[in-house]
Amino acid sequence: MRYLTTAALFALTLLIATCGGGTKAEEALKAFQDGIQLTSENRWFESINRFDDAIAADPNYAEAYAHRGNAYSYLGISQAAIDDAEKALSLNPDAWLAYGVRGYEQFIAGNPGDAIPDLSKAISINPEYMQAYVRRGKAHIELGSSKEAVDDFEKALTLTPGDRLALELKKLIGSIRDQ
Repeated sequence: MRYLTTAALFALTLLIATCGGGTKAEEALKAFQDGIQLTSENRWFESINRFDDAIAADPNYAEAYAHRGNAYSYLGISQAAIDDAEKALSLNPDAWLAYGVRGYEQFIAGNPGDAIPDLSKAISINPEYMQAYVRRGKAHIELGSSKEAVDDFEKALTLTPGDRLALELKKLIGSIRDQ
C-alpha cells in the first residue's frame, strides 16, 4: 500500500504511541488529532496551535508539519505553508499532503507548470486526494491543456459526487468543452 488514509495514520500512530508507552508520543498524537478536528471545523489558528504542540512533543512528526502547512495555506500564509511542506517532505518523502500544499502554493504564486509535478506526486501517493485533482486541473487550464484539465475535474467528480464542489466542477467541465 503506497499511502495511508488519515484514519489508518491515526491507528498507526496510536499503535506506535501505545507500544512505546511514551508520554511524548501520546501527547503528540493527541495534539495532532485535535489539530485535525479543528481543521475540519475551519478553525485554522487553533489547529496551527495544536499542530505546534504535536511538533513540540515530536519534532519529527512529518504529518503534523504537513497539516500545519495546509492550515497556513488556507490562511494565505504562503511562506510558512511552503516551509512546513518542505520540512514534512524532508522527514517523509511520501507525505502526500505536503506535495499538495507545495503544489497549490506554486500555483497561486503564478507558476502552474511548477505546481503540476507536486500535485501529480501527491496523487500518485494518494489517488483519493480530490483537491489535488482540482488544483492540477486548474493548473492545466492556465497552461492551455484543456483535455488534461477535464480529465482531472472528472476524476475529482468521482471522488466527491455529492459535494458542493461537484456543481462547480460540472460547470467548469461544460465551459471547457464549449470552447
